Amino acid sequence: MQIAPLLKKAPKLMAITLLRKLQDDHPECFPDGMLRTLQRHVRQWRAMEGPPKEVFFPQDHAPGHRGLSDLTAMGALRITIGGTAFAHILYHFVLAFSRWEHVEVVEGGESIEALSKGLQNALWQAGGRPVARRRNTAPTACRQPSRTWPRKKTSPCATWRCSVTA
Repeated sequence: MQIAPLLKKAPKLMAITLLRKLQDDHPECFPDGMLRTLQRHVRQWRAMEGPPKEVFFPQDHAPGHRGLSDLTAMGALRITIGGTAFAHILYHFVLAFSRWEHVEVVEGGESIEALSKGLQNALWQAGGRPVARRRNTAPTACRQPSRTWPRKKTSPCATWRCSVTA
């Protein structure tokens, strides 16, 4: 009798359970002293052929350190007001540690002004600023290859003295 088929059907079987099964099927062939050897073989099988292990990267957020922001297109929802399509996006800001959130409707499409206004309103509501703000680089930033602010504009993060990470 092979153990691998049993482990494939139930990968969480313990070596002692497998040993008892072997002892029931073949009483004279598998003494209790084989448990440690069987444990090593089961561990080796799980490492080489067992189910994949879940990969988890814990994220530790310090209070007041990181804020996250993004613009989300809402066109797919097909919201109407009085029968007329309401084209809008949402600005979303969240403090990573406390999960405090600010959301506001933005009309007129994605723009630096929308990001700036949304961030300013969020920070006013929060009563302060995080050390760093992480933003989604896909929508607005990718349409502006230089990723710089227009000459006459000041970055809201420069105004609020917080760094930006992508």
